[in-house]
Amino acid sequence: MKNMMLHFFRLFKAQKGVFTAVVFMPVILFLVMTVLLPYSEVHSIAIINRTDSSEIEDAVRNIEGIAIQEIDEDDIAESLAGGVIELAVVIDTDPATGLPAASVITANGSEVSGAIELAVSNAGLSEGRSSTDVNKAKKHTHKLLTTTPFMLFKLLESGSFFGAMILMERRRMMKDRVLLSGIPPRRCYLSVTAVYLILSTAGTLLYFLTAAALGFDTGMRHPLHYLLMLCLVNILSASVYFFACSFVNSESGLEAAATYPLEILSFVSGLFFPYEYLPKVLRTIGRFSPQRWITHGIESIQTKGALSAAAGDITLVLVFSLVLYSVGLIRSARKS
Repeated sequence: MKNMMLHFFRLFKAQKGVFTAVVFMPVILFLVMTVLLPYSEVHSIAIINRTDSSEIEDAVRNIEGIAIQEIDEDDIAESLAGGVIELAVVIDTDPATGLPAASVITANGSEVSGAIELAVSNAGLSEGRSSTDVNKAKKHTHKLLTTTPFMLFKLLESGSFFGAMILMERRRMMKDRVLLSGIPPRRCYLSVTAVYLILSTAGTLLYFLTAAALGFDTGMRHPLHYLLMLCLVNILSASVYFFACSFVNSESGLEAAATYPLEILSFVSGLFFPYEYLPKVLRTIGRFSPQRWITHGIESIQTKGALSAAAGDITLVLVFSLVLYSVGLIRSARKS
């Protein structure tokens, strides 16, 4: 099996663009995008101030990472539903005390709502009346989460090179060479799969290590969890395209059977758009897509800070990948 893996490694390396696209492209493309797309980390909110006091409004405006949108009070609900803003802060006079008070309105929750509520509650307090101790943390200049959706999709789509390699080998009469050598067809397919997973994991690891060396933030308490979720995408990609290869005989057929469905499911899974804002029918479809399991797993790890929070989603992806790969392996072995 070692000799077969070396053979397929040479084939991958000999194909122009394949080796670069699988190993080096994620590093070059998405680290550059992380620098160029910092705006996706800005949270849009609206402030409606019905009082003459500016203490609460100033406290909210001083929070880093938010952008104030000019929204009419009558348009708050529509703006929240359409995703124009994440939340709205309405400042009014409290009838009981006669002092300014604020209420925070959000449609489906926001990761900055806690910070805004804290700023509102502490607005106007003197320095001596409120103190907070914080742990020192390393400051990161750029956040990888700005490009995570694109990175996940790129890793998924990279399996097309793996599928194209299998189709090319078929056209080169791999069946005849396998029969002459006496090597079981399944071992041959397992070898080429192992080589692809090694190369794709190497590219993912290079991406992760480069980001760590540059001080980029993964958005997770334990950065290694982010790396493990990216590697999980490589396994899913190989399984999807290997399964598709067992039904088609051309690259165009491979796109129709694997690439296009992955693109469609990516849009309804919350990979590119907020899942909560999708219509109910699309959320139902997206709930059964592997991309949804991966994105939900990453969100769960971010929220709870433990890999165990995504155990259910990881299990679903692994079982789904195993089923697809097993069916593809059986069908491909029969063809050989």
